[in-house]
Amino acid sequence: MLFNLKFIRILFLIAPLYFSLCFSIAIDEKLQNPLLEDLQTAKYHISTKYGPAEWKESYLGWNLDKEYEKAKQSIVSGHLVTMKDYQKIFKDFLLSTRDYHVGAMFYSTEISFFPLTIKGIKGHYYITSLNKSLNLNASEDTFKLDEVDFPTLNQNLKSVRFGDEVLALNGVPIDEVVEQIIDDYFAGNRSKTGYNLAERTVFIRRAKMGISVPAGLFELTLRHDNKKPPFKVQLPWFHIPEWVKNPLLNHSIQMNVNSSDRIRPCSCTALDRLITKDFSVAIAKDLMTIPAVFSENANAFEALLAAGGKGNKADKIDFRLKGFLPPLGKVLWETPKKYKIYAYLYQNSYNQNVGYIYLPSFSFEGQYDAIMFELISIIQRFKQESEALVFDTTNNTGGNLFFMYAVLALLSDKPMHLPVHRELIIQEDVFNALNSYNQLSSLNLKDEQETLSGYPFTPRVVELIKEYSLNIIRNWEAGHRLTQPLYLVGIDEVQPHPKVQYSKPLVVLINELNLSCGDFFPAILQDNNRAILFGQTTAGAGGHVKSYSYPSRFGVQSFSLTASIAYRNNGIPIEDIGVSPDVSYEITRKDIQNQYSGYIRAVNKEVSKGCAKCLK
Repeated sequence: MLFNLKFIRILFLIAPLYFSLCFSIAIDEKLQNPLLEDLQTAKYHISTKYGPAEWKESYLGWNLDKEYEKAKQSIVSGHLVTMKDYQKIFKDFLLSTRDYHVGAMFYSTEISFFPLTIKGIKGHYYITSLNKSLNLNASEDTFKLDEVDFPTLNQNLKSVRFGDEVLALNGVPIDEVVEQIIDDYFAGNRSKTGYNLAERTVFIRRAKMGISVPAGLFELTLRHDNKKPPFKVQLPWFHIPEWVKNPLLNHSIQMNVNSSDRIRPCSCTALDRLITKDFSVAIAKDLMTIPAVFSENANAFEALLAAGGKGNKADKIDFRLKGFLPPLGKVLWETPKKYKIYAYLYQNSYNQNVGYIYLPSFSFEGQYDAIMFELISIIQRFKQESEALVFDTTNNTGGNLFFMYAVLALLSDKPMHLPVHRELIIQEDVFNALNSYNQLSSLNLKDEQETLSGYPFTPRVVELIKEYSLNIIRNWEAGHRLTQPLYLVGIDEVQPHPKVQYSKPLVVLINELNLSCGDFFPAILQDNNRAILFGQTTAGAGGHVKSYSYPSRFGVQSFSLTASIAYRNNGIPIEDIGVSPDVSYEITRKDIQNQYSGYIRAVNKEVSKGCAKCLK
């Protein structure tokens, strides 16, 4: 009787735990099935539409099935509570490709940023700008910032200097912060590009990229130099709150809401779909931009501080997009502030008059002809007044293929040979190719000034695109899912621009944040012996990208995949390898703290060498 009583007591104690465990398991199984179905859908898309898969397996040892099993185990054995928990698994699955074009977007409005950038040099991190030159993104101007105490912010910023060493963020050593960001958001990518992206992420956090977003105040531990003690400063996150709430996963299952219902269908024609080849890297582009919550001023932060948070007058706005470098010499002329392109004529230490152009992107949606008008007028001036040209493409995140061709056409008086691509094609591509061929066959070019994103749209270009359309069809009928090498959109050479071409010595500045078109632009110039490349090896995003809406119940808005893999004139891919400079230069601490004087001397030395060769 005593034994039975003890048994009953034990049973009474463990029964709730037992039934709770059984209920938990049942809930987990109910969650797991739709999550695994969602992930399986992503796997299918990658297996069907990802162009560099064979290259990734041979070069990096990447395997889709293994990465899927790894992600699957994270769902089965992991403790998933909210949709963001699953979104991290989804994002990491895509990032396993180690491909800068591949990634996911999520439905979210939350952003936190502070206009400050840092750069790591030999394990130390320095402030490279209290960033007055970040571009603005007008797509987010409908969301309002949390209130900021601007007088206090102004006061606290007085102690912060360009070139200060950053020791810690909220008491955590800054090197640990960067390493954690690489692990959490960049799949452990510890290349130079990976570190640069992580450094940018420290002060620009976007939840739509699957990145956690802080709010309120943060504390920086800084040091002016090694001889002075560290000090701390408190600064506010510029925070846009989350309006799309992050529900519990079991709640999302019960709601059964399909997020893709909010995605507008594409209204593009077959021809648009065939010839529009996107060469931009979404995450890099987002890390280079601040939301347009201040004004349309490219120097919005400076204007905001000056006006106590109330913006600035339009006549003081400088629309020109500027890089991290100060002028390379004595400025003799520069583009007006109303221009988008920042360019100037300067005199260097060798008494040479040199042109300078900064181009941080090849993406100027809806503005390509206007930007080309600016560039043509600049090149016409430099052709007359300069002995050489420095073309700065550092931190260029890519963009539009035809606009890149248009810019290249301004820089040579001879045709320039282009890379070939192998494209992964599906029946949709064949359908678009067939319709495009028919559209172009009945096309009458009435205006000889018509362009494709700034590149002259001539009868010859029409015939090349038609032949490209037929090549897509032939490859499909021959059973090639990955095409034989072909010229993208059929264009094998960039022809010199009909209005003006610059043929004098050319130095192109590159770095590890040159991606996609930012890779291809210097590669084409180097392969055609047209320019001296100066700086650091580019990122290696070597194909064009396609974005897809995604019918997910778990907050996935869209994802992107690389659809081709490109090969340079020597047969070597750009993907994962990048483009090496002819003259390597690594930025030093002295550069940061002395207005890049060493960098500028080295650039002007190469300019002088180029001018000397030209005279011979």
